[in-house]
Amino acid sequence: MGFDLSSSAKNQMKYGIEDIRSQFPLLADETVIFLNSSFQQPMNLIVSGAIERYVKDGLHEPNPKPKWNAECENVRLKTAKFINAQSEDIVFTRDTTESCNLFQRSLEFKPGDNVVLLRNDYPSQAAGWLELKSRGLEIRYIEMGESGPQPYDADAFRDVVDEHTIAIGLSSIMFDSGLRHDVRSICNTYRPRGVHVLVDATQEVGFGKIDVRELGVSALAFSVQKGLSCPTGLGVLYIDPQVLPDLKLTPPIMTPSSLNSTQGGSSVTGCKSARSLEHNNKALMQCLALGEYLDFLDTVGITKIQTHLESLSLYLRLQLKALGVETIGPDDQKYRSPHSNVIKLHSEWLPFFVDNHVYVSQYGFGVRVSFGAYNTKSDVDMFVAVIRKGLGRGLTQTSHSRS
Repeated sequence: MGFDLSSSAKNQMKYGIEDIRSQFPLLADETVIFLNSSFQQPMNLIVSGAIERYVKDGLHEPNPKPKWNAECENVRLKTAKFINAQSEDIVFTRDTTESCNLFQRSLEFKPGDNVVLLRNDYPSQAAGWLELKSRGLEIRYIEMGESGPQPYDADAFRDVVDEHTIAIGLSSIMFDSGLRHDVRSICNTYRPRGVHVLVDATQEVGFGKIDVRELGVSALAFSVQKGLSCPTGLGVLYIDPQVLPDLKLTPPIMTPSSLNSTQGGSSVTGCKSARSLEHNNKALMQCLALGEYLDFLDTVGITKIQTHLESLSLYLRLQLKALGVETIGPDDQKYRSPHSNVIKLHSEWLPFFVDNHVYVSQYGFGVRVSFGAYNTKSDVDMFVAVIRKGLGRGLTQTSHSRS
């Protein structure tokens, strides 16, 4: 399929799939079947160009840092626009784990209060909450049923959330199943009851449209190395400004942004702005790269990318079904990520895939196949041909149960 440039683009043209693929030099090798965007996308010319400019400025300009800092503020604006937020509600962090921790440690609670998590969620969500157990916070879990992973909505939390629940923590899309939770219904049901909702969107951002106001989250955290195709070392935290009065007066990490002034005798401002949680020294190189890639996504159109990825995922599932090979979860797109599909295959398949130049991830539920904007139906056809070859060699179809 092709992608139209937005009307605001500098020149009018079509942005086809081959144009997108040309930005990812690894894919010029036609023997490579790269289906691992949920782990990390291949390096691309957009991001590498931003890194090269950063290095060039550092080598040849005597004082480039003010320019970089100014550009990072522009990137903050772009990031806010990308998720339909205000720039003052965006915090740059080191990664998703730090983003989650900053929000978790800013919440007021008393001994006996609780939070509700998903037992099989990615550890970035649970790690910070678990440390707070020593201060009297109870951790409750939604357990995975015998039928395996499933998407959750507000009803799944009904018997666990009570008057002492201060927060629900979950990923919008599960890393090991590709299933999408109904974050909007969870927020609509529990936030009016005073329960905050902290969402890890790392497996969603960059693969599809995210609107934090429509979702109604208290806070949303993500890293930039997956759907946003940047190097590791940069994360983002969005905090709903209506939540700020509920946060502790003193931020969990004191930085110059937490102070009224950097002069002697300055005092803590409190969390009157999300920016009070941010370090002064950001990951400048990654931030500049993020800005360039956000421009790319804006030019291509994130909705068009999402539709393309959903189309590839459906095509994959149909081809696998014809072989009698199952994927995790329901077919209804409402409950699935645009790009990530987990196939019920044993771990013995992974070395076979590597031998056939197929790059995917292996988790407890099976093999995760995850698409990027650069993938095509031809990639799917080649991958399915490798599956067919493996089945012919006697490789088994059903994944081991996750321990």
